[in-house]
Amino acid sequence: MSTENFDKLSDEKRLSIINAGILCFSRSGYKKTAISEIAEEAGISKAAIFHYFSTKKDLYIFLYNYINEELYKSLATGIEKGIEDFFECAAVYMQARLRLCKTHPGMYELFRMHAKKTGFDEIEELSKIAKKRVKKDVSMIFSKVNVNKFLDCYDLDKISKLVSWIETGCLTELAETMSIEEVHSEMERYLHIIKKAVYKPEYL
Repeated sequence: MSTENFDKLSDEKRLSIINAGILCFSRSGYKKTAISEIAEEAGISKAAIFHYFSTKKDLYIFLYNYINEELYKSLATGIEKGIEDFFECAAVYMQARLRLCKTHPGMYELFRMHAKKTGFDEIEELSKIAKKRVKKDVSMIFSKVNVNKFLDCYDLDKISKLVSWIETGCLTELAETMSIEEVHSEMERYLHIIKKAVYKPEYL
């Protein structure tokens, strides 16, 4: 997938199309969203969208990668400081996601949709892309974690999966009745509970 034409646009125009795509897909999902709807939201023609992206699928995959790259860049600022505590790293991830959601209307709903795998059965490549993204993000986020803080019966992989399941559960269930800030507060509360259960006493 080439984005050469899209990359030539001004930052302002690129962002208007990105925000329009995120907002429209977050409202109706991949299958029910029409390119004409995104074009209208962005204030450009349908033909212009297809000049930048060959298909709706290409646009959606671009947005999926864009969202994760922006999250990755926001994360790097905090993680590069050399955080050794697993749960501090997880909190930095949540805070980065929260900041990103506040700058892009509809972003939070897309995070929720991706947590529920919505659209993954409609776009075959998405599952493969998602697995690579998760592997990349986990290796970066927790690269400097001191695993000796864990009780001997736990390791980084098990705890990472446990935290991921909790995040997915919160995003897919609590978000129905809570604001994004409230959901993230609940996630942090669960992190605190897990920390007490999996860390050696001297690190609590």
